[in-house]
Amino acid sequence: MINSTVKKTFALFLFMIIIGSGYCQDIKTIVSPGVLFEALALNHDLPTALRPTYSSPTDLAVSSDGKYLFVAEQTAKRITVIDRATNEVTKRIKLPNEVTGITLSNDDSKIYATCASELWPAGFVHEIDISSAKSVRKTAVGHMARNPVLSPDGNILFVCNTFNNDISFVDVGSMKETKRVEVIREPYSAAITPDGKTLVVGNSLPDEKATDSLKISSKISLINVQNTDDVTHVPLFREREVFGTHSVFGVAITNDSKYAFITHLIGQINIPATIITQGWIHLNNLSIIDLQKKELLNTFTVDIKSDNGAGNPWEVAITENDSFVCIAHSGSEQVSIYRVDELINLAKEDKSYHNRFLYGLVSRAIIPVKSKGPRALTVHDGKVFTAGYFSEIVEEIDIDIINKGAVTEAKLKESMNTINIVESPPAMNALRAGEYYFYSATICAENWQSCHSCHPFTRPDGMNWILNEKTSQQIPKNAKSMLYSWWTPPTNWTAKRATAYESIRMGFQNELHVNYTFLSYETECMDTFFMYLKPVPSPYLSKGKLTDSALKGKEIYEDTKKTDCIVCHPAPLFTKVGESAWSKSFIPDVETNIIIPHLHETWRTSPYDHIGSTTLEEIIKDYDTHTNAGKNLSEKELNYLYEYVLSL
Repeated sequence: MINSTVKKTFALFLFMIIIGSGYCQDIKTIVSPGVLFEALALNHDLPTALRPTYSSPTDLAVSSDGKYLFVAEQTAKRITVIDRATNEVTKRIKLPNEVTGITLSNDDSKIYATCASELWPAGFVHEIDISSAKSVRKTAVGHMARNPVLSPDGNILFVCNTFNNDISFVDVGSMKETKRVEVIREPYSAAITPDGKTLVVGNSLPDEKATDSLKISSKISLINVQNTDDVTHVPLFREREVFGTHSVFGVAITNDSKYAFITHLIGQINIPATIITQGWIHLNNLSIIDLQKKELLNTFTVDIKSDNGAGNPWEVAITENDSFVCIAHSGSEQVSIYRVDELINLAKEDKSYHNRFLYGLVSRAIIPVKSKGPRALTVHDGKVFTAGYFSEIVEEIDIDIINKGAVTEAKLKESMNTINIVESPPAMNALRAGEYYFYSATICAENWQSCHSCHPFTRPDGMNWILNEKTSQQIPKNAKSMLYSWWTPPTNWTAKRATAYESIRMGFQNELHVNYTFLSYETECMDTFFMYLKPVPSPYLSKGKLTDSALKGKEIYEDTKKTDCIVCHPAPLFTKVGESAWSKSFIPDVETNIIIPHLHETWRTSPYDHIGSTTLEEIIKDYDTHTNAGKNLSEKELNYLYEYVLSL
């Protein structure tokens, strides 16, 4: 076993080689897929000026007796245990990779933690003995595993494998994965009904073609735990009323197992995104699923008023007595609280989608928090706890005082208690600040949305947007990935912007509706954030390397006698940079030029082309219009080619 000193020395030596070779400046070395995945000795374990150790709290749990608070610090790769009586840290449990979710055993003796990261996405579940603060067992699960859920009887762990698009069932007794259940696309959150019968899974992104704009919608998967062949997918969609739903990040279930509450966005994708008020571009929503009928009951807008959004609702939780539902609004940095019975009654009374706001219809409280980007939220015994991903504190709000009579939001705010996760957190550097501003709706006019709203985690939302009200330019365009946008100018599908530098500033102006000239620090930090975006290793890789089939596909890809892929998508960027990267549009009756996209992370960026109208197979086989990629290939060779492209 290599001791820690040798490992750190080797990691530092490797880091110096990478930096010394101009890794962060040399475009040829930036793009090598999997290079950091293979350099696991680094894995950001060594704090540097570029990457200090930030907490990044991403999940919270409270012991059943209420004595201890557990904080999953994602990028710090640890779980912190806090004594609630003293608000002091009692333990820090270090793990080998980023902590993406936690849950407690029924007797509070163990923590089950999922671990995965963008550098090392192969997921594991760790069983941690709390008394010894050590991982005692672990098992491999899926790609970018997160959100562990324990069955009520304590026998099964369910894990969302985000980029495998499936759910792992892990037998707690043997700590082995027993099965996988396929869902839809990028499952991010899940919850189990208290009766243990149904696992409710939130698929964060829609899976339709983006051109199917009147039906495109994220879906909620209802898995029968006893018979996993019985899976119902409920779209967050109602004909002529609700479409464009995406970014499903929170799932909570009432204690009677009758209803699931889902947080998500609704993109107004069929109108030009030219104004920001009244949710013109994005509405921030809470949907209710009737679990007995297995259908959408209703969808509510949880924005504050028509001139004040509540950007990016994330985690949601319901109090033990089904009195209140609480939502962490990551973008607008607020916690909202509603009475459960009022929402359900309103949902039953009016089955139509409101497309209006809940103020005046039900009682509620909207409480600003100190945390930057609150994603984590949990409730216990009349208290709600929340933590911001870009802060090192947990905030506790006494929501039980609402039951004791009339209370104002100001009094709720007065009840807040701040708990420090670390005593001296590092200041945000430009890279971290740029990441924060990308996710923050506080820099948007009226707090409606953030850059993340249209580009979840800097990648596409799977939908088309109309970004100009001029008749000649109302052709929808598929949301683009921000990956390598800094290194592949010009930007936008039609190369409207010369560089990402320009696109960032125009994004502030046109999508956030703010004057970017007054936000020079914010835009400069976002420049830095875009410069350092890296691809996530593909789930099609095997231990970070191309499979035998993908290697055969690579040979075909590079053989110009068989295909012309490499002509338009040459390595290492798998595109052509500059004006020469334009190709004639293959959309009938549209006289425009479309920039050639790079192929990195093709496995996660469907649907394809500039209007999201095709699959990868259709693009490769569409040799009559714009490519000869698949014209002379057998079906077996085509499959090799697909696997190679999906491995990039």
